[in-house]
Amino acid sequence: MPVPEPQNPTPTQLEDAIDSSGWNRRGYAFGRLSRFEESLRCYEKAWEAGPENLSVNTNMGVALARLGRDEEALPYYEKEVALHGDVPLALASLADAYAKRGRWDEAIRQMEIAANTGQKSEPFILRQLCGLYRQASRDADYERCVQRIFGEMDFHPDEYHASSWVNEGLHFGLMGELMTSLRFFDEAVQRFPRDTDGWYNRAVTLLFLGQISRARQSIENALASDSMLPHARFLLGIILLAEGDTVNAVTEWQRVRVSAPDHLFSRLVPNLVSIASVAGPDMGLRVILGMLNISRLYMR
Repeated sequence: MPVPEPQNPTPTQLEDAIDSSGWNRRGYAFGRLSRFEESLRCYEKAWEAGPENLSVNTNMGVALARLGRDEEALPYYEKEVALHGDVPLALASLADAYAKRGRWDEAIRQMEIAANTGQKSEPFILRQLCGLYRQASRDADYERCVQRIFGEMDFHPDEYHASSWVNEGLHFGLMGELMTSLRFFDEAVQRFPRDTDGWYNRAVTLLFLGQISRARQSIENALASDSMLPHARFLLGIILLAEGDTVNAVTEWQRVRVSAPDHLFSRLVPNLVSIASVAGPDMGLRVILGMLNISRLYMR
């Protein structure tokens, strides 16, 4: 008797074989690709396969929010916390949803619970709590929260390395909290004096704080570890301009363009040279810092 040809499964059969976690993974992948409608469809499938499973309601909230459907998203965040109120990320996601609606007291309450849930508090949750305290003008609570991040990182030195301290500094700097940012960079370079990222980002922060001489010292420390770092040479040029030394500022920028022609900052050199030459040091610095802003100069 002839052997029947094997039948290829239909798309419906293939989809039926995917479980909730599989749909979650697909939803995450589509989200990373900015294919948000497809991401939502996958998360809907995950939810249908297990509406009480961990993270499926939060994922639904995230997917809906990405599409601007915030009012539909909120009940999913609330449902996740009702089901899994001992999961810090679920609580933090609900807090963020409340904050986006200006419901600061509710947002803070949920984030405080998140920060106190689990064996130890994660710095990224404490950082979000700091931001909420600042938004609510609770400055004393903000300072205590910052100190708590320092305490957590200091208590677990094996878990938090140079990049961890730098990362906290970057996040606070991007939040506009430059003095707090500087404290983390100061700690980074004190603990890890050979880490060039710490010295470089510290110099960026000091520059935007107007502390030019300290910025110069910090960038020189970065260059002492690696004299050819293109972003450090580029920043040194800006610092020299801040000191009124247009000639050497241009020299540093041109050096970057020659030594690292493919670097992002190299492409900015002709424009910076033109601005500095025409506008002079004071106005040129204001124009350049306004054009670049701190987020473009920070190295992540």
